[in-house]
This record gives sequence, C-alpha cells and structure tokens, in this order.
Amino acid sequence: TFAPFKKLTQQKTNNMLKKLLIAALMALPVGVMAQELKIATVNTQEVISVYPAYAEAQTQLEKQSKQYEDELLKLNQEGQKKLEEYQKLAEDKNTDPAILKAREDEIGALQQRIQLFNQSAREQLQKKQEQLMAPIITAVRNAISEVGNEGKYTFIIDQQVTSFRASNAPDVTAQVRKKLNIPANAKPVNVPQ
Repeated sequence: TFAPFKKLTQQKTNNMLKKLLIAALMALPVGVMAQELKIATVNTQEVISVYPAYAEAQTQLEKQSKQYEDELLKLNQEGQKKLEEYQKLAEDKNTDPAILKAREDEIGALQQRIQLFNQSAREQLQKKQEQLMAPIITAVRNAISEVGNEGKYTFIIDQQVTSFRASNAPDVTAQVRKKLNIPANAKPVNVPQ
C-alpha cells in the first residue's frame, strides 16, 4: 500500500481523538467539576480495527493506493527510458544541441507530471480515507456515548490518548464492541502504523 497513507491514517485518527477529548474537557461546565467524576477508558483503535466496515474501507483504500502505485511506476519507467535515450544522444558528438534541449524539456515536463501526480494521489487517498472513515468514527462515537450514558460516566477517555490510567478506571471497550455488534472473538484488521 501507499506507505505515506498508512502513517497519515494513524496520525489523523490519533489527532482526531485528541481533539475530541480536549473539546469534551473544555465543554464541561464548572459545576460538573464539583460533582464526583466517574471515568472509564476505551480503546477506540481496537474497536475500529475490528469493526467490519473498517476492513472494507481498508480494502478499498489499498485497491486505490495500488492503482496509484502502478501508475507512478509506469511514469517512473517512462522517465528512466527518456533519461537513458537522452544520455545516448548526449554521448553522440553529432547530436544537434536543439535536440538535446528538446529532450531535456521532455524530461523536465515528465518530472513535473510525476510530482503533480504524486501530490494528487496523496490528496485523493486522503479524501477517500476521510470519506470512508467518517461513518465508522461516527458509529464508534455514538456507541461510546450510549455506553457512557448507560453507565452514567462523566468521561470516557481513549486509552491511546491518555498518559496515565488508574487501575480502578473501568475499560468499556467490550461494551462498545457489543453496542456495535462486534463479536468478542473478532480479529483486528492490520491497523496502519
């Protein structure tokens, strides 16, 4: 798969979760702070990785990424061929300088095309990832909210975002999975690192 995409996926997921946690903390009225806090944790990355729609999203993204990789390979091969042709012409002392200049311009234009294609591919993959992940993230958030309301939790904090977890803070990951109808024995899809 498109390597930068995997890293981008993990970073975007983590950043989104951090922003959600910060927003939740900032939105608390002062009165809530005076009440007893009931806090739980959840491993949203685990929940997402076993969510059936996530596997399908990963498959679609990998398929699209492979198409971009194949096209990029073709463009690079074309560039290598043009460079080799140019080098042969440059070695021939009888080659007109105008021909060499034309070939240099061709190579430069192809390099620019490759860069533009690479940038466009990254942008398209990012858009596709956001499009496919939005309903998954919404479903997980809704399930976490339902578990939070049912358990009367003040906060449910993602285990990936927190730097400390008290041993008495309940882990509601299994309850969230149950809300999403994810079997307890479901195996995670390879999560991009």
